[in-house]
Amino acid sequence: MTHPHLDHARGVQELVERHTAPQLARWPRLGLLLPPRRKGVGADPQAVYEGRVANGVLSSMTTRWRRRPQCHWDPIAGSTESIGAGELRVLSPEPTVASGPRGPRFDWNRLATALTVEWAGQRVILGSDLVETPGKGWTHVLARTQVAREHLVLKVAHHGSVEAQHPPLLERLAGETEVVLVGTPFSSQELPRFGRYEGADVLLRHSSKLYLTGLPQRFETQNRTPRQWKRSRLHKIRKPISPDEVVAPFPSCFVHLVVSGTGKSKINYGPGSVVVHAG
Repeated sequence: MTHPHLDHARGVQELVERHTAPQLARWPRLGLLLPPRRKGVGADPQAVYEGRVANGVLSSMTTRWRRRPQCHWDPIAGSTESIGAGELRVLSPEPTVASGPRGPRFDWNRLATALTVEWAGQRVILGSDLVETPGKGWTHVLARTQVAREHLVLKVAHHGSVEAQHPPLLERLAGETEVVLVGTPFSSQELPRFGRYEGADVLLRHSSKLYLTGLPQRFETQNRTPRQWKRSRLHKIRKPISPDEVVAPFPSCFVHLVVSGTGKSKINYGPGSVVVHAG
């Protein structure tokens, strides 16, 4: 679980339970940052983790760590895991952030576990909800892992919020392949936003397209076929966009990428997906 927010915790407990049956000879590595311990007191998950869903993940993972310690994984910046012919590398959070003090106004997105998947000289970044403001999360990533800037695909952080976008991570050198940007909406927070200098605009200053699994509106108002929009046009629309056809049953909002070792990518679109163009 990348961090304790509900939208990243939901479904993780079920995955853990499915893949850690007692009769299975091998269990997967289970990664989770524990809450800090207080002097004289045990961990205080209620104060740190968001609600019963996240606490359920906390309980299921720690129980299995005790049963099979070899599946315990602390996803701290710098740690790596082999996956087939590739490698999974943790970009965040920094150890000082993971173990540091957290006041009542602490932004839990600073704890988000951003990852890279690397193979055959290619790199995909999964940005989780890591923010640049506050905490300079992506500045720390580039200071520790300078090659992170050389990525082919970026699953943009925190649903494309402007606080999570860091231009030095997005910048391309002359002759470099344009990065493929993929985002997921968060309808209740209206993310991403499409105004000038907001998240989508920052992203589209560094790439001609932004692929979204859907618009930042309720699932039942997504469209049955993929759509193409200009960023400026989306910014001017103040009400939810009515679908031409009601979206197909869940799950149907997705962007699927097949990336080869040569760096070429093939992109398939789910019915509810959207391609946002610069301009």
